[in-house]
Amino acid sequence: MPWAPRASSPTNDPAPREARIGAALAAYAQRTVTAGIWNIAKRSLDHRVYVTDATGRVLYATDPALVGQDFSRWNDVYRTLRGEYGARATPTRPGVDGTSVMYVAAPVVWEGRTIGVVAVGKPSASVAPFIARGEAKVRDRGLLLLLVSGLIGALFTWHLTRAIARMSRYARDVAEGRRSPPPRSSARELAEMD
Repeated sequence: MPWAPRASSPTNDPAPREARIGAALAAYAQRTVTAGIWNIAKRSLDHRVYVTDATGRVLYATDPALVGQDFSRWNDVYRTLRGEYGARATPTRPGVDGTSVMYVAAPVVWEGRTIGVVAVGKPSASVAPFIARGEAKVRDRGLLLLLVSGLIGALFTWHLTRAIARMSRYARDVAEGRRSPPPRSSARELAEMD
């Protein structure tokens, strides 16, 4: 825990502090918002937060049912307590797509040692509208790029085909003994044949 009581006095009593932290997390979980993010309406705070001690036991959480549980084997807590990058994605309903919650954790360091972990989770369903919007943009821009590329390719092919047709007519005229001026072409390879 990030506090260290020096003496048993009302100001150093950990119980009021624990109650305030728990109350703050509970209030956060109940808070409603109205926000527009990239024209997508957001109506709730869906982050999940928990704090563990150095053994991985949950001290505080937005979900009070988690308090007291051992999270030391969860990848986000386990790796963070060992000084590594801790993250995990866990489905709330195994086997059902879109029910995962993605967690990332950070160490709580006090006087140079890790005394716990703070983890923040976000349901993947809450980012799905942003992903869908991003995919739609990529798809639309990809189709536009494909269309422009096709148009450029068609113009290039048309230009080259015309130049080859002029060169072919010139070769036929020469082969049949007719005097014909050599064709002019902006196509470098064909211009070199003049």
